[in-house]
Amino acid sequence: MAVDSVAQTSEISVSVEYIAGQNIYITWSSDTGVQRRDTLDVLRNGIEQGQLRVISITSRRAVTTFVGNRFAVDFGDQLTVRYQLPIVEQAILDSTVSTRAAAAPASVRKSILESTSTIKQSAKKKAIRVSGRVSFENQSLRTLADARADSLPKIRTNFSSTNTSVRTTIDRLPIDLKVNVHFRAAYRRSSVATTLSPRSIRVYRASIEKRLKSQPISFELGRFYSIYEDFSGYWDGAIVRYGQRAMGAGVAFGFEPTLSNEGFDPNLPKYTAFADIRARMGSLRYDADVSFHEVRGRNQYSTHDYVGIQHSIRSQRIRLSQDLQVNRDPESSSWMVTRFQTSASVPLLGRLKVTGRYLMRRPYYVWRTQNFMSSRRDRYTAGANLRVRNGITGVNVTTNSYEGRDPYTTYSAFLNLTRTAIGGMGFTSSASMWNRNDNGAFSANVGLSKAVGRLFLRGRYRYYRTSLTETTLTTHSVHSSVDFRLPERINLAVQVQVQFGDTFQNTSIFTGLWKSF
Repeated sequence: MAVDSVAQTSEISVSVEYIAGQNIYITWSSDTGVQRRDTLDVLRNGIEQGQLRVISITSRRAVTTFVGNRFAVDFGDQLTVRYQLPIVEQAILDSTVSTRAAAAPASVRKSILESTSTIKQSAKKKAIRVSGRVSFENQSLRTLADARADSLPKIRTNFSSTNTSVRTTIDRLPIDLKVNVHFRAAYRRSSVATTLSPRSIRVYRASIEKRLKSQPISFELGRFYSIYEDFSGYWDGAIVRYGQRAMGAGVAFGFEPTLSNEGFDPNLPKYTAFADIRARMGSLRYDADVSFHEVRGRNQYSTHDYVGIQHSIRSQRIRLSQDLQVNRDPESSSWMVTRFQTSASVPLLGRLKVTGRYLMRRPYYVWRTQNFMSSRRDRYTAGANLRVRNGITGVNVTTNSYEGRDPYTTYSAFLNLTRTAIGGMGFTSSASMWNRNDNGAFSANVGLSKAVGRLFLRGRYRYYRTSLTETTLTTHSVHSSVDFRLPERINLAVQVQVQFGDTFQNTSIFTGLWKSF
């Protein structure tokens, strides 16, 4: 039986409760049907910020990571996420209608079947739909620094960047095709010489998707990011998957884009085979995937083989996850673990939650001709978060070690309140410090925010002190921003930041205009 999905766009308010590198932990108030690897559109006060991809999810929390351009996010931020899910499948509709028709009196049975037929025909005649966002951004930076000699004038540096970004999806096309486009064009100007090109265009996605109705087969062709496993990354090629949402397997083939500018590189053809599963048993959820990858380097590049395995299990508010990557060294042909990550999150005493994470990395450099494996890096993290009235507070301890160097430890704490007695303003604060031998750094942030009609106002102060330089360096930063939510899904933002120390001063102005459609 053919299956047509009826989709619905929904929104839910969330708050950021933890940040670990690229991973953003957000609250989740209900079982919305969103699953691992789904993509969420993120809005702040109605202004679209970017996208997050779900790594794991429970009925209370989602762990996400950035898709495409990274955007500013902090502990306690109040965000809105928008998602689209198939909520009614035509096969289910057919079954329901048949059951109702069979149970209905003969006098109304024909009416039920005819009305359903009209609905199907109407759905097939839906017009082509275009949705997405276009943005225009400009950032200017001016630096005034002391010269090395007192007799010399101060050094002035000016830099500016103008960017245009387009992210759009076109669906309901003939033969049920779907087109995805996401690119960013930039023009840079600088008062000092630079090796960077003043103009650049980076294409993050340009693909065509198709899902067959007669068979559980889907494919995507063009520039895309694999959503079925987290090891192969971006592609210029094609991916084909057989299976339903709960279980499937597939292959991908094409080329690895150039990492420096997302350009096409014919010297890095690659192939991937994968299998994935999403099991649900009541409140217990299990997600896993396994994949084999080969990059057949040409010319100066070597062949690169690696295997990726990851899985996660969640029950109520308890979450455990692991991922493992094993690479073959082209020089010795031996296999070596290049990434291992394990994490756990366990609630205690109601509002208290403890977290732990271990990460080992040994990056592989595909452009090298020897010594492909870099030095080993280890990171241990432990933390605790406590939900308080109108907010959240927490502490974290992280130890980093780099092969051949002394380890260092970072201590951090934060308190974020969505509403305070001071005019109903939001309050954010955080502090962190780290040390290695006699060197270290300390930073502290405090900020206030307030929504006034269509405006959202924010102000923040940051203190930073480090002993890594020849002399101890102390800086102060003041950041203010105004976000305007205009009609017709248009948003405007203006941000000003001033940073100053004993020997320099930086002034940055950012303006952005976004239009969603």
